[in-house]
Amino acid sequence: IAAPQRNPADYELTIVGTPVWDWNMTPAARAFLQRTKGTPCELAFFLTSGNTDAGRIVPGMEVVAGREAIAFTGFNSDELKNPAAYEKKLAAFIAAVGTRRPGCANPPHLLFGPNVNHKQRSFV
Repeated sequence: IAAPQRNPADYELTIVGTPVWDWNMTPAARAFLQRTKGTPCELAFFLTSGNTDAGRIVPGMEVVAGREAIAFTGFNSDELKNPAAYEKKLAAFIAAVGTRRPGCANPPHLLFGPNVNHKQRSFV
């Protein structure tokens, strides 16, 4: 896994997205979190899976990252096929991520993790 092109420590927020593989984060997500352990000021996660509850995966991601996530969500295959369900969960995640917390001096910016295909869907 290549080093990140940008230093997460330079940003207020890092959002890491990963599919769930065999009830675990992907090796690429694990490598990214290990490499940047403790450096993001704030961290949030989103996951995609067939039917795995994100709440079962995120604690392990937090341990590897050395930091508790400010927000997380998971999208299962049924939700990804249902635009109303997907948009509702996405809106709740964006609202949770958008809640400002004191203590971070850097401007907000999204730094995509290793598994995010941001060309598939645009976020405004």
